[in-house]
Amino acid sequence: MATLCLALAPLAHAKEITSNGLGGGRWSDTTTWRGGAVPGAEDEAVIGARDTVVFDRNDVEGPTCKQLILDPNSNFAFQSGLGKRTLTVNGSIESFGSIKMHAAALTDDMEIRLAGATDPERLIKLGRGAALLMLGRPDLPEGRRNVRITVTGPPVSKGVPAQADLTAGDRTMLDLQNAQLDNVSVSGTGIDNTGAQPNERCNFIGNLFTGYAKLALSTCDTPVISRNEFQGQKAATIRPSGIVVSGCPLAEIRGNHLVGAYAIGINVMGSEASVSDNLIEGAIQGITWHTGAAMLKHNTLRGCKTGLALRTTTGSAEDTTIDGSDLPLHTASAKVQLTSVNIVNPPKTALLESISSSVALLNCNITPAQMKSVRDAALPRIVGAEDPAVETLAFLVVGLKGTFPRGAQVEVLTSAPAKPIAPGALDMNVRNSPARVRPDGFTPLPQTLTPLIVKSWGMDDDGKVVPAPEYTINVLEPAAEPGGKPRILKSVKVKPDETWFRPEPNDPKPTLEIQLP
Repeated sequence: MATLCLALAPLAHAKEITSNGLGGGRWSDTTTWRGGAVPGAEDEAVIGARDTVVFDRNDVEGPTCKQLILDPNSNFAFQSGLGKRTLTVNGSIESFGSIKMHAAALTDDMEIRLAGATDPERLIKLGRGAALLMLGRPDLPEGRRNVRITVTGPPVSKGVPAQADLTAGDRTMLDLQNAQLDNVSVSGTGIDNTGAQPNERCNFIGNLFTGYAKLALSTCDTPVISRNEFQGQKAATIRPSGIVVSGCPLAEIRGNHLVGAYAIGINVMGSEASVSDNLIEGAIQGITWHTGAAMLKHNTLRGCKTGLALRTTTGSAEDTTIDGSDLPLHTASAKVQLTSVNIVNPPKTALLESISSSVALLNCNITPAQMKSVRDAALPRIVGAEDPAVETLAFLVVGLKGTFPRGAQVEVLTSAPAKPIAPGALDMNVRNSPARVRPDGFTPLPQTLTPLIVKSWGMDDDGKVVPAPEYTINVLEPAAEPGGKPRILKSVKVKPDETWFRPEPNDPKPTLEIQLP
């Protein structure tokens, strides 16, 4: 019996300690708390409605409290200007109020440590009306962050650190800028960032995610995920993704760098999003997009087993570099255009695997032998029967050498179309013809709105290659009189080939040179 009493003795001292209800005060001040006692390591600290408690301690040696709870309309803020401030919680944090960590001073160093021994204890839960603001300085040397949430609980097993969850539900606010999250998985659901109402924020800008840290957003409106560093551990796969957005209209995922053993670097599902200027290294899959309108631009995928995977989606990917992937491109039930996709260190197998899809390749260094196109009856087909399985197109920049008249044009025509083209009808194999010749003798570069574009080879659903057509290129002199017919200065016949790929699309080097008399 004496042994049982001794075992229960520590629990007898644990109690709920609530702020004073008079506006709050500093955490370490006894007058801030009802009963005049500051919460201890085994106590449950509660910040009451309309109270603001300013945290002014550095509890790196032991727990600040067992659990922290914020009532609605309460505030908990780290005090700036006091150097290192550390809140260590042996259990969970549950908030219906505001948690603010604004490290404005150069000497500020603010940290929340989650030290619980079990998974349910290592949790920060933001309920309806809650807010988490982590605002660190952006100008610290060597990429250091002075606002952090870390996990100091005991390791799960040898080599596997403890991990924590930060969850935010409907009508909450998340604004994390220049902060660090170490082994913390962040998930937000139903958060609005449109600004239609006060205090609408869902921003992740300039943060550092380390260890098993990752970010998942679901049904959040216009979230911004920009300029974050994800430094995932490499010993085991981090699942499901470094960044995942699901059902998030107008999500912006821009300028992020992810390196580590992520199952998927960036995963977009059922969202109309913009994914641009991201660098992903070492993931199993670099970027995947499942349903929704895909908009990808200026992304680099390096050392990923699968580079870019587009499934049951429509849209485009532009200016993408895929380096060292086992399968650079994969599409399934998709209708997409890939523009200036540059595949570096290609595998010996297929560069593009297309299943029940229609893919347009504009200025991509892929040959028919590097394509695999099949139809799978088990997959939904979102493309029409008339849509080609694969259609390749090439930018055509013509450079004239010699003397040419002012106002000269370059006309491109299909030499032997499958069906006769009626007078005045468009040649469907050619875009933006005729093109005006610039004073330097070149037709417009791809960066303009009117570059010459021609169809090259294609592929049908059965994997049969359709060879590139032959084109007639005419250099035209303006008509002598208004309404007259231009005179052909020179005419050549060409077929697009692999040399027409432009690694730097706007390099002024011409695709084809024509010497004039």
